[in-house]
Amino acid sequence: RAPLTILDRNSTPLVAWRGLLNSWDAANTHWAEWVLGYSAPDQQVLFRSFGLKQVDYGEMVLALTTVLALSMGILALITLRTRHAEDPVVKAYYKFCRKLARAGCARAPHEGPLAFAARSAAARPESGAEIVAITELYTALRYAGARFEISLLKARVRRFKVRRRGVPAPGASDTVRDR
Repeated sequence: RAPLTILDRNSTPLVAWRGLLNSWDAANTHWAEWVLGYSAPDQQVLFRSFGLKQVDYGEMVLALTTVLALSMGILALITLRTRHAEDPVVKAYYKFCRKLARAGCARAPHEGPLAFAARSAAARPESGAEIVAITELYTALRYAGARFEISLLKARVRRFKVRRRGVPAPGASDTVRDR
């Protein structure tokens, strides 16, 4: 019988396995040498190469902490600055939500636009039709890819005032479907 080629000393799988084991062993050796075995004299040699003659470890920890804190601060500023460049549709809707909050209908963080509109319209029935109409405009622009201008939403939000009870809202029958 012919011997199995997979068990052959020079077969491709065994050569690949030996190469993988050698690479793993080399990685472990480098880790032990450069991370675990990085002695104080080795560290001093590194610092001298950067122009630092004598390094106090307390100062080094303070410097590294300062660099890390500054880096995190810069990263936070960049992240927060880009976060404020919001969609104009969302900005108009947030303005609408702030108007309702001043009237006593604050939106909960977990509450979606339709649930918020339903709750606000029930709490303020004199403005309910306009609340629903503005929310329909917002959801059509934001989620349905509507083809009308954002200026329509902005104008409705700008004109929106929470009505006194019993006073009908002008144009309250206007909805997205009428357009």
